[in-house]
Amino acid sequence: MATQLQFLGHASFKIQSDYSSLVIDPFFTGNPYACCTVDDFIALDAMLLTHGHFDHLRDAVAIARQTECAVICNDKVAEYLKSQGVNPETITVMKSGESRNFLFGKVTVVPAVHTSSIQADGQELPDGDPCGYVIEVDKHKVYHAGDTMLFEGMKELRSMAIDIALLPIGGTYTMNADEAARAAEMIHPREVIPMHYNTFPNITADPQAFAKKVPADVAVVVLQSSEKETL
Repeated sequence: MATQLQFLGHASFKIQSDYSSLVIDPFFTGNPYACCTVDDFIALDAMLLTHGHFDHLRDAVAIARQTECAVICNDKVAEYLKSQGVNPETITVMKSGESRNFLFGKVTVVPAVHTSSIQADGQELPDGDPCGYVIEVDKHKVYHAGDTMLFEGMKELRSMAIDIALLPIGGTYTMNADEAARAAEMIHPREVIPMHYNTFPNITADPQAFAKKVPADVAVVVLQSSEKETL
């Protein structure tokens, strides 16, 4: 089976290869565009969390507890997960600029420009530094930007030869379509998939209009929730 990237709604994705499966930012409970539920995750190798906002962290605890998968996140999210009963031995804390090899592939943590906190029990807990990830599986590189504004450091990703870039386009604390198109020009991946739009009224965006703004030599694939793209 070829390695596939599946859009699970909002900013949630699954990468499935012959040997491993991993999920990024699981948000299904309360997500009108989710194509799956927590119960669909019986076996999972890894979970990557970009930051602690509910629309990225909502189902992380339940999935981590029932699958005992490896969890990659920042230090504050790690503390929260441990407080919720996630096995500390499954959690790997990584910082921006750090790269590490796992059984499923290689992960590099890259910056994201975003404010963040963890909402829990009616309180806002510190979340640490939000981030994006460059994930290499079977020699394919996927960049998940997380929630981020456009920033000059994105130019540095160009040298990493990204295959697929997952970019937010909804605006409101992230890039809008114009800014995401500029990010695509700076990063110059083989392909861009827009994410983080239309889930809520304040992040309404037209992915087809975004596609027209992206440089012609970068392919744009608009996935509906549940659809897959071969890496």
